[in-house]
Amino acid sequence: MPMQRAGDDYPIVVTSCDIANVSVAHDLTTRRLLGTMEAPTEAVDAGMKPHDITTNGDYVFVTYLGTGEENKGYVASYDAFTFDLINMLETVHDPHVAVRDETDLFIAAQGTTSAGTGIVYKVSIPNLQVLYETERPSPHGMFLSFDSSYL
Repeated sequence: MPMQRAGDDYPIVVTSCDIANVSVAHDLTTRRLLGTMEAPTEAVDAGMKPHDITTNGDYVFVTYLGTGEENKGYVASYDAFTFDLINMLETVHDPHVAVRDETDLFIAAQGTTSAGTGIVYKVSIPNLQVLYETERPSPHGMFLSFDSSYL
């Protein structure tokens, strides 16, 4: 989904490139490459690839997933202007992300807990501190209502 960064007069789009193991941002008007977000070392070392992406205009959030055998994934936050890595959070396998507002990021990860369920996390932006988590049966993907009142 295209986004507009504060101060820019053009929309940008961020995509994941799992073969190259990076995520990239382009100016949609000129198709100019604005920046590349390298996969974190921990994700690369675990054989993980970028998977899902969302942004709030100030930060970009990229999920990383592996084969599922390790039952873990990662969510990384990047600065939307410099594309530098800010922080990373380990989750259960196959995390997906959605932004509610400027302060909250939601993660649905369908990996398995000891109870046999996945986890939905609410984390702070941009440092990815877990504010709340709840176990749910196999959460996979998310949609926020247009007024952000329902997840």
